[in-house]
Formats: sequence, structure tokens, C-alpha cells
Amino acid sequence: MVFQWRCSKWSVDANVAGEVLSGIEREHGSVLPKEVVEVSRSEDAPLHNCFEWDDGVAAERYREEQAKDIIRNLVVIVDEITDNSLEPVRAFLSVHEIPNESRKYLSVARVFRDSSLVTQVIEQALKELESFERKYSNLIQFSDIMEAIRKVRANI
Repeated sequence: MVFQWRCSKWSVDANVAGEVLSGIEREHGSVLPKEVVEVSRSEDAPLHNCFEWDDGVAAERYREEQAKDIIRNLVVIVDEITDNSLEPVRAFLSVHEIPNESRKYLSVARVFRDSSLVTQVIEQALKELESFERKYSNLIQFSDIMEAIRKVRANI
């Protein structure tokens, strides 16, 4: 099997990483994140440099991930955005307020007042639909969903 990275943010060759994960699956019957961390603890482990081993830095990054989880899971009911259906929507969305700068979270109300930010949200949604399509296109049970995704992409 030939492995590739979807995005190349790790310095390790994807085939090396794939072999490590395949080895974990052979040994344990599945791959769990804690097992990947465990086999990577040794400084000579192939995936060692993919992890932050400084506990202070890692703890702060973990807290930031927890904060992102809070932000991503907070919802709000906004009549004017949801066509009065009163369905909850994410309270904050991740966007590039200024092109080529880091993403930041802005309130959904603020995002929907700016057409360029709305365009970003739509483009991100389309990317997520394409990702879903790539991931599940081989499942016949989702053929209706795949057709709907194609129609949405064609209409936008």
C-alpha cells in the first residue's frame, strides 16, 4: 500500500507513518491515538518528531484545543440567518478576516454582515462536502447524498 499525506505538515514520509500505524493495527487490532503516542515516545521512533514532547508547551496547546472545542460547539438562534426557522447555528465561525492572515473566530452575525466572509464560509462548506464525497463515494447507501452534493456544487 502506498501512503500519502493529505496535507504535508509533518516531516515524516507518509509511507513511514503508514507502516507505523499499520503495525499498531496488526498488533492491537485497531489504531488508537494513545497507542500512536506510546510507540512514538522513544527519540528514535519514526513518528517521534511529529509530537510536542515539552509538557508545558503540549499542555498549553491542549488547552487551546479545548478552547476551540468550546467555540465550535456554542450555538445560537438567529432568526435572520436561518429564515425564521429558529434552528440553532454555530455562534462563531472560523474565517480569514484579513486575507493571508491566520484564521480567527467571528460571531455568525458579524460574518453574515460581510459578503466576503459569507463567500469564505460557502467555499469552506463546499470543501467539506467534497471531502465527505471523497471519503464515502464508494458506499452505495450514500448515492442519493452524493447526487445531492453534485447538484449543490453545480448550483453554486
